[in-house]
Order: sequence, then structure tokens, then C-alpha cells
Amino acid sequence: MQIRLCVFVFCLLCFGTCRAESTEEMVSACHDISVAHVSGDQAAFSRTFDSGKCWGAFSVIQQQFSSPGFSICAPGESTRTQYVVIFVDYAKRHPERYSEDFLRVTVDALREAFPCKVTPARK
Repeated sequence: MQIRLCVFVFCLLCFGTCRAESTEEMVSACHDISVAHVSGDQAAFSRTFDSGKCWGAFSVIQQQFSSPGFSICAPGESTRTQYVVIFVDYAKRHPERYSEDFLRVTVDALREAFPCKVTPARK
């Protein structure tokens, strides 16, 4: 848990100074995972540098961004491969966003897929 938190904090600190991955780069890196055969809790995909970059990025996203605080209300049983597929599908429907930072596009994709229910205010 502390390692994930450290990675998350590191990413936040570097966000403005490190070169962020574009959506197009991550769609390419995540391709094998997005079409992987999934059986139970196992996903069959080629283990490459790109798939590792995608898998690691979505590990952090799944752990740190899936909360009402980010307006993402994913069910507890959501999987990392599901997050990847949601991102890739969303990006392919919005190619005009390929040059944007993949994290921003991912958050929008997950918000669309897992919206938080708004409770009407009582009168």
C-alpha cells in the first residue's frame, strides 16, 4: 500500500515537469491488453515493455482514481482489464483527443462508464 502511495505521489509531483504519455501512445501500448482473452482473474496478453507500461499505469489508476472524489464510482468487482478496455474504446470514439494527456482522457472515460449517482436534494 505504501509503495502505491509513493508511486502516486511521485506521479503527481512529476505531472507538470515530466513528459506525459499521450492518449495515442497509450492506446498503442494498451492494445494487447484491450483484446486479451480473459478467463476468471487471468488475462492472456504478450508481456512487452508497452503492455507493462499500460498494466502499471492502470494499476495506479484503478487504486487511486476509483472514488467518488474523482466522480468515478466503479463497482468493487471492476477489473484492470475492464479499465483498459474502457479507456481504449473511449479514445477510439474520440480520436480528436489523441494528442491529449492520457490521464485526463482516462478519467473522462471512467467517469462516463462509472458515473456516480446523484441523490436528489430533499425539500
